[in-house]
Amino acid sequence: FFTPSGEFIRQQRLPFGFYNFAATPEGYVFKALDEQGNGHLEELRSNTLLISDKNFKLKSAGIPKPHNQVAYTWRNYLCKNEELYISHRFTDTIYQYTSLNNQLKARYFLDYSSKKLPERHTINSFNGFDNIVRKKDYFFYLGKYLDTGLHHVIFLNNYYWQGGLQVVIYRDKRSGNLIGGTNADFNPTEMPRMAFPNWVSGEYFVSTYLPTRDENDIFTSNSTIISSEDKARAKGLDENSNPVLVLFKLKHF
Repeated sequence: FFTPSGEFIRQQRLPFGFYNFAATPEGYVFKALDEQGNGHLEELRSNTLLISDKNFKLKSAGIPKPHNQVAYTWRNYLCKNEELYISHRFTDTIYQYTSLNNQLKARYFLDYSSKKLPERHTINSFNGFDNIVRKKDYFFYLGKYLDTGLHHVIFLNNYYWQGGLQVVIYRDKRSGNLIGGTNADFNPTEMPRMAFPNWVSGEYFVSTYLPTRDENDIFTSNSTIISSEDKARAKGLDENSNPVLVLFKLKHF
C-alpha cells in the first residue's frame, strides 16, 4: 500500500493469486489466470473473476475458465476509469461491473463473425491453435480493451498476414463510427513515434514513447501541434532516458 505520492505504507500477503486488479469503494476486483495459484479455493479455483471486500475476504466469483481452452493471456483484462470493464480471451462480450450492487452485466458485444476463428480451435493444444491461425485468415480476440467514456479501442489479432498482425479499432461512442488498422500512420516531424495505448486516464488514452536523440530533435524543432512546454520537456531526452507516458484524446469522428 502506498500514499498517492508514492510513499510506502504497509504490505499484506493476499490469500489468492491474480493477474490484474482494480480498487472499488467497496473492495477489490481481481482478474486471475485460470487456476494458477488458486487451487486452495477448491470449488472456486477455476473462476477468473474474484471480488473481495477491503479485507480481501471473497464476496463472489465468476467467469470460470472455459474447459480445455488454450491458455493464451494478455495484459488488459480490467479497464477502470469512470466505469470498470472486464474482458476475457476468446470471449466477444465486454462486461461492466458495478460495485455498489456487486452486479456484472454484458455491456458490449464484438461482432466480426465472417472472419472469426471457430471456437473449436480455441480448445486445441497451443501448437494446434498456432498452426491453424497461421494457415487460415482468422481473427481472434485476446481481451485487450480500453475505454475513456467518449471512445473505446478494441485490439484484435490475425496471425495469417505477415506472420502476425494486431488490428487496432477505435470507436466513437457518440456516432458509433469505427476507424482502425494495423499501423500507426503519422508524421514523425509532428509527433513522437509512440506505441498504441495500454491504459486510460479520464478522457485520455495513455501510451508510451521510447526517447531517441535524433527523433527528439526532429519533432521538438518542427512540430506545429506540440506545445512549447512539451517540446521543452522532450528536448533533453535521449536513448538513456526512461520511457515517457503520452496522454492523448480523440476528437469525435
